[in-house]
Amino acid sequence: KIFAVAPSDLTQPRPRMQQCFVASVVDAFGDGGEEGELDTYEEETNDSAEARVFKNWAASLGLKLNMKDLYADSCTGIVLLKVMERLQPGSVDWGRVEGTPKNKYERVANCNYATKVAKDLGCKLVGISGQDIADGNEKLLLAIWWQLMRKDFMQFLDELDMDQAHVLTWANAQVAKSGTDIQLGRFGDKAIRSGVYLLQLMRAVAPHAVDEAHIKPGLTELERQLNAKLAISTAHKMGARVFCGWQDILEARPKLM
Repeated sequence: KIFAVAPSDLTQPRPRMQQCFVASVVDAFGDGGEEGELDTYEEETNDSAEARVFKNWAASLGLKLNMKDLYADSCTGIVLLKVMERLQPGSVDWGRVEGTPKNKYERVANCNYATKVAKDLGCKLVGISGQDIADGNEKLLLAIWWQLMRKDFMQFLDELDMDQAHVLTWANAQVAKSGTDIQLGRFGDKAIRSGVYLLQLMRAVAPHAVDEAHIKPGLTELERQLNAKLAISTAHKMGARVFCGWQDILEARPKLM
């Protein structure tokens, strides 16, 4: 699966994001298996950074949601319910859902049910109603999406049978095999900001996923951005979980790497 990571998450100090990004590559290719079929992934630059992150994450769940606008696509409640069902199969009673809501009353009913299911999953939706979702309230929708992604994020860490030290040791060993001398001392290491380390890691575990000719030295801000965007796109193509965006790489957010 893919967790929404922005290229800036890899270039600035965000160790948790970096841990998750690297761990997702371990999860997808730790056994050295073949990479899956590569799908084209393009970033929509008119989205806010937050909306883009959540759309990327939702796209990684294998639901084929084809979301264009996070807010408009959420206001019927159906996309949110599909995501919740993916996070916890059996959590949604589809008999209670209007699959093609014809009016606002039916949309609000779906959204009211979505808030109930979210709360059942342990999400904290203080002051958020079905009406808010149906109205496309951007601030409150971002809060709901964050809660859902956080739940998946925590489940992913629980399921991953490697602690942070083992993930880092494995990743450094893979990158060393590529002939690159970059090694990380910790998640959030500034060396990750260039994007080179992550791209070489992906090359090491899935050689055909990254064309080395496309990897920039990462000496300028533009080169770092291009590398970070390529890293996110490649992670999607590999079927890895992506919890951050390309901006997070640039900021080297350790919790999302």
